[in-house]
Amino acid sequence: MATHSRTQTGSVTLGVGVTSTTATPLSYTAASSIVKISVSHGTDRPNSSWVKVAKTNSTTLTFTRAGSVDEVLVNWELHEFSSGVIVEDLSLPIALPTTYTISSRDLTKTFVIDTAHGAGNDFTESDACIVRLNSATELEVVTSGFVHAAREIQVIEYDGCTVQTLTPSLTSTTLILTTATILNAVDITKTIVFGTMTNDSSTALSFAAGLWRAVLTNTTTVTLERYTGTSITVAWHLFVVEFTDDTVIQAGQLALSAAETDTTVAIVDTSKTATFLGSTVCQFSTGRTDWTTDDCRIACVRTSMFDSSTVRFNRELTSGETSIFWQIVVWGTSVNISPSSGSLTLTSTAPDVSARALIATPEHKWTPTFLDRVWNVEWDDR
Repeated sequence: MATHSRTQTGSVTLGVGVTSTTATPLSYTAASSIVKISVSHGTDRPNSSWVKVAKTNSTTLTFTRAGSVDEVLVNWELHEFSSGVIVEDLSLPIALPTTYTISSRDLTKTFVIDTAHGAGNDFTESDACIVRLNSATELEVVTSGFVHAAREIQVIEYDGCTVQTLTPSLTSTTLILTTATILNAVDITKTIVFGTMTNDSSTALSFAAGLWRAVLTNTTTVTLERYTGTSITVAWHLFVVEFTDDTVIQAGQLALSAAETDTTVAIVDTSKTATFLGSTVCQFSTGRTDWTTDDCRIACVRTSMFDSSTVRFNRELTSGETSIFWQIVVWGTSVNISPSSGSLTLTSTAPDVSARALIATPEHKWTPTFLDRVWNVEWDDR
């Protein structure tokens, strides 16, 4: 099973004229660590607002964009696991949509997280992109346009979850709401939904029509919704990830009016928390919006750990309303110890948050320290 060991967080700024910067977390193992970012910005150009993140080495994260006409703020989360998680990182150039060979993965417990930077000044159908797993050894990038952006993709196999995929689509639709059915019912307190989409929204007037949010409505339903009914052809690839370990989910819907830039949500424990936001056309347009012009700043919401029990949601521009479906993942931690003989004794003590490792002593006492509880495990070999 997956064992969460540490979460590191931080922020970087890409100022005017800057296309790349780095962060220096404590040493981590890329092959068992998940990095997530969220962005807010003051530009309506995808080449300046889209940021991709790469695990450059064991102490460096690199953030890159193609343009630099305005400032972009990036918050990052680095989630480390001591066991049960395998992460394969792919760096893809700007190219025609195509397939890529990956190491063999168990599709019932594998999902994908994607970041990218675009090359254009205007949002078009090429900016909407699906990243999906066609088989245990093949990943595909699909767009409605001609090329896709340069991408950093994490293929994540998580031992402690079950993954289902949904692929709804609509042709020349004016609907503002549709639903997709989850084949096997899920526990909504243990499940997140996220993914990618394509559409043919190629004009500024249909920009709001192309921004949809995905909401886990009940145990068998994902609702996809937008503000305006301009005719559009759209397809989604959604991952429905249900955790089977002791990970728990907090989720809700959040609306920011045209006058609001930020709000906060109280959660359980930010020290081992990840934030996931619903599916939309652009990687950082994390909700639906009523703003119709070629500008995703309205719906770009950045998340940050405000304090030990609060997550903050922030955006830079307030010309229009945005509404998001937020999902907070509080990673579980489990340690299984099975002595070959003798009696087993379990005792619970107050947590020592200064220790984050499994420490063995000659007396055969193991003390794994969790953020919520410490178990001292002793056995007598007699």
